Amino acid sequence: MQISNTNEAVMQSIISRAEEHIMDATGKNVRLYVINPNVDMSPIEIDPMNKLAIQLTNIWKVQLRQLSIRSREEQVVIRKQIFTMIYKEHNKDFKLKSIAKYLGGYHHSAVIHWLKCGTDSLKVKDYKFMKHFEPVKHLYYADTH
Repeated sequence: MQISNTNEAVMQSIISRAEEHIMDATGKNVRLYVINPNVDMSPIEIDPMNKLAIQLTNIWKVQLRQLSIRSREEQVVIRKQIFTMIYKEHNKDFKLKSIAKYLGGYHHSAVIHWLKCGTDSLKVKDYKFMKHFEPVKHLYYADTH
């Protein structure tokens, strides 16, 4: 059973990335399905945190695990700040603990710190921060209504 769940998770991740890539390349929203009698054909729902992580890592051209590694490397921290800012902007009922866990098992206070530092960096247009923010700013400013 464990192997089946793992394989399904891998398939969902690949399908989601393919759908996002098609959307980015063509501007068309598509839904891909696995044609296999042993697989449920209902649409795969991806939670907002995973969806955002996939979008960001595709744009930044980094592996998905780059968001969840525990590191003090500047570019990793900046990406976590941006992820947190965008997620908070579009999910008003977000939970600090959930984001902290998703981004590497940190204490929830790390999320508060990332939000503050990211917001401050955006206000002053910090060069290193903006290098990572510019390609994804459309996700931050996207209309949520």
